Amino acid sequence: MRLQIYNVLIHLYAIGVKLAGWINAKARSRDQDDKLLTQAWMQRVGTHSYTWVHCASIGEYHQIKPVIDHLKARGFSEHWVISFFSPSGMEQFVDQADFLHASYLPFDRFRAMNELASTNIKCFLVTKSEIWPILWDSLSRKNIDIFLVAAAFGPQSLKSSLISQTLKKAKLILSQDKQSLDMMKKASLRPDQYSFGGNPRIDRVIDIRKEPFVSRKIEQWKGDAPLMIVGSSWIPDMRLIAEYLQGYSELEDYKVCIAPHDIGSINVDRHAELLDEKQLVIWSRSSKLDSAARFMILDTVGILAKAYRYADIVYIGGGFKTGLHNILEPAVYQLPVIFGPKYDRFPEARDLIRLGCAHSISSVTTLHHAAEDLLGRHDEVKKALEEYFGQHSGSSERIADIIIANAK
Repeated sequence: MRLQIYNVLIHLYAIGVKLAGWINAKARSRDQDDKLLTQAWMQRVGTHSYTWVHCASIGEYHQIKPVIDHLKARGFSEHWVISFFSPSGMEQFVDQADFLHASYLPFDRFRAMNELASTNIKCFLVTKSEIWPILWDSLSRKNIDIFLVAAAFGPQSLKSSLISQTLKKAKLILSQDKQSLDMMKKASLRPDQYSFGGNPRIDRVIDIRKEPFVSRKIEQWKGDAPLMIVGSSWIPDMRLIAEYLQGYSELEDYKVCIAPHDIGSINVDRHAELLDEKQLVIWSRSSKLDSAARFMILDTVGILAKAYRYADIVYIGGGFKTGLHNILEPAVYQLPVIFGPKYDRFPEARDLIRLGCAHSISSVTTLHHAAEDLLGRHDEVKKALEEYFGQHSGSSERIADIIIANAK
């Protein structure tokens, strides 16, 4: 009965997305016809046996990618299919050649999920907390192994009986932190159903750091000035940053690079309005950035994770909105990180705060104190982050080994 009620609620949600699409570009992108999605999917996979990977967005794909790479190197599966729920996944995904098929996930309703579960799926890999009850039920009924990788749960995540019952359909849940492991114990899962796996995103950012990268455009604009990067910013983050830069002096000699989460022209213009227009350059609108400008908006995809190597301190956005964006990308360069208050679902944020390498802030005043503290402990932060990444690397290969040992 609970699944039937849930199915109705998801149907209403899908209608809401369709209506929102009239005024919201992201909702319009997500408004995909389930029937067309499943038809295209089934035609593409045919009778092939394949491993299905599902990610909420592009960030979760980057998290599980090192595990996929290890599995592929071990010949785990000849064919792979990937699905995303968020437009940021499909629109920024560039590895289509590595997969038999890439698609939006249809809305979690009986008809679509039963049809997809009827294809020749070897196993299902999913990241973090992407728990779709009808999908998991459909796969479970077909006796398809479900592996939840890098599971991360906030304090309220498993309060729903529907979610906790859905988790019991997994073959194995590999947590990325002790808190999530403890919560699964309380959810009455079988002891053989869960264990610690670690965070494969750490291996991913280490790999990115090793990749050669030089941006003459950034170097010419930055010069010898120290640099603050504001990564994956939303408007609430930007309002706070703008007020802080106007009211406090510790970063008065710094240049500031802002990389909005949404790089659409409307959102870029909204960011620009909060800065001094005379001191601003925008990446996509200039072939050469004016070195006299203090502010630069980086409105392009694929550079930010590597551009952090030019920074001295970083603010990561999302902590005042839907949730924190990737803090490991800057931290791997041994940089102090600041972010907003919504970080409960991100174990790495708790880790960096505990180590004294990051601060969560909620106001301009707390941002000022955070920057002052972190910049004053530069060597201490650098050493702590170097040790952290050294101690936590290698989980991707370990997770791949566990999946291979437990899959049918």
